[in-house]
Amino acid sequence: NDIRQSFDKLEGQLSNVIGTVPQLQEAIEECTQAAIETNKMRQDANVSLSKHPQILEILELPQLIDTSIRNNFHEEGLELHSFVCSLAVKHTDIPIIQMIKADSDQCILHMEESLLKQLRAPITLAQCLK
Repeated sequence: NDIRQSFDKLEGQLSNVIGTVPQLQEAIEECTQAAIETNKMRQDANVSLSKHPQILEILELPQLIDTSIRNNFHEEGLELHSFVCSLAVKHTDIPIIQMIKADSDQCILHMEESLLKQLRAPITLAQCLK
């Protein structure tokens, strides 16, 4: 009789364990998915970190254009602006590139206004040749 009770008790415990297996399996699948997503985010972060110098250079383009224009290197400023425009055309889906283009456009607008202002005033041939 004791053996029978032990087997009944063991059977009940086994039924409980079997009942929790699907929940455990679901939890394992969720954990696996979370690990996959975390690994993907880590890989993306590593790519961003490895590309940091290039990203920084792109982010600094409007400032470089502005500095070029302020130092009267208009041609260099225009070349940089052309590069920014080509980036903006290639990457229309990246908002930060569009923001960089907008900042670059503002710099070029400032340059145009500055040059027009100079042309309205008396100007020497040497100044024109700059």
